[in-house]
Amino acid sequence: TNNVDHFRAVLRKEVPLVFFNRVCPELDTPQVIVDDYAGAFQAVEHLVQQGYRRIAHLAGPVSLLVSRLRMKGYLDALQKHGLPVDNELIIHYDLTEEKARIYANYLLSLPQPPDAIFAINDPTAIEIMLVAKSRGIKIPQELGIVGFSNDPISAIIEPPLTTVEQPVWEMGRQAARILLEQMENPRIETYQLPTKLVVRGSSVIL
Repeated sequence: TNNVDHFRAVLRKEVPLVFFNRVCPELDTPQVIVDDYAGAFQAVEHLVQQGYRRIAHLAGPVSLLVSRLRMKGYLDALQKHGLPVDNELIIHYDLTEEKARIYANYLLSLPQPPDAIFAINDPTAIEIMLVAKSRGIKIPQELGIVGFSNDPISAIIEPPLTTVEQPVWEMGRQAARILLEQMENPRIETYQLPTKLVVRGSSVIL
């Protein structure tokens, strides 16, 4: 959200408030986050190491901090490996399935389409995969795909989706711990958890 007034109203009433995953940098509140930057960097570096060179990014709204951090990881990984940044291959969108399909079709219809796509999350990656299959594009031979979040469906879709795993159970546990502590001893704490790349068939060319 771009409007945080409702959260400010909660804070004015001194109600304990903890953000996790999607946070509001405008507010001084405790938060539990994952290392979105490192996860994105590792995902794109993996694609480069697999031989992909024209890597697109279907990104979330610029207003979201997670989108900006994952974008930075994407850009820095390209830069590290000497790959050019092509703005034609970077699309920010509103995270709806319909728009994911529209933009996936757009990217795959380019005169020089990407040979890999790093998606902001797993639902986006799966929509890309479905569009690619409908166009007869072979995954991962002609298109590598990597998501972010490791949703349960990512392991059972065909081919299984390479993705960045978020430790969601631990995120919830830490958020609950901090919330309980806020009741006794209010303080600002940022707790960052590492991500882990789960490599599956959507990005590995055998």
